Amino acid sequence: MNYELKLTQPKKLIEDIDNLKKSIKNISEDIFFKLEIILDELGSNSIKYADNSVLHIKDFEDHLKIEVYSQGGEIPPFYIDIEDTKKLVEKCIEEGHGLGLHLVKNLADHFEYEYYDGKNKIIVKLKKDG
Repeated sequence: MNYELKLTQPKKLIEDIDNLKKSIKNISEDIFFKLEIILDELGSNSIKYADNSVLHIKDFEDHLKIEVYSQGGEIPPFYIDIEDTKKLVEKCIEEGHGLGLHLVKNLADHFEYEYYDGKNKIIVKLKKDG
C-alpha cells in the first residue's frame, strides 16, 4: 500500500500522521513510534524550509520506504555528513536547527539525500521488525 502526504501546514501533518496510524496495521507500536518521529521531523522541516513538498510512504512486506520531495535550498552538507554527535549538537545549539535530521538518520535503517535542480530528495527506510 502507498500513502502520499502533501506537506503544507503543521496541523494538517499531525492529522495525516494520526490517520496513517489507522491505515498501517502490520507494524509494532515501537516501529510506528519511530515512523511518527521521522515523519514529524521530515514533514515539519519541509514545511518550514521548502516549497511544494510531498511525502510518499511505500509499505513493503519487510520495511517502509519514506520519500520526501521538495523545492528549496540545499541542506548544508554539514548536517548530512556529520558523524561527530558532540560537534553536531554544539552547532545545533549555536544555530538553533539541524538536530532533527540527525535524529532521523539515527532512527532509520537507511538514509540518503540528493539535491539536484533546486530540488531535495530524501529517502528513508525503516525495517518493520525493528
